[in-house]
Amino acid sequence: MCEFYYDADCGFCDASARVLQRLCPSIVVIPAWSEGDFSQCVREHISTEAVAIVDHEPYFGHEAIGATLRAAGRLSFIRLAGNVLCAGVLRPLWRRVYRSIALRRHQLGPLIGADACRISP
Repeated sequence: MCEFYYDADCGFCDASARVLQRLCPSIVVIPAWSEGDFSQCVREHISTEAVAIVDHEPYFGHEAIGATLRAAGRLSFIRLAGNVLCAGVLRPLWRRVYRSIALRRHQLGPLIGADACRISP
């Protein structure tokens, strides 16, 4: 069981979640709001990072994406990419990459034809 929560107010996040859904068709993708009727874990994190619940274990940010790919990727190379995103030695690098993208998501949405993120940086 894999649930992936993303910031519903962000066009870039919405577009990214749709790509993740195509890569991992068995997951449940859920648009979330920080004030919504979600678990406290999701509400606390959703305005700054994605959240995944994989086999009842929470993951955040790049690890949410990695854990989702690893658990539910439809092809072996997709699952391998998930392992790389969650690899211990590479976590600091992926954390910085994810953070950099998250901080600029309001600028990235329009570049891919998505609505701008309504959450200011």
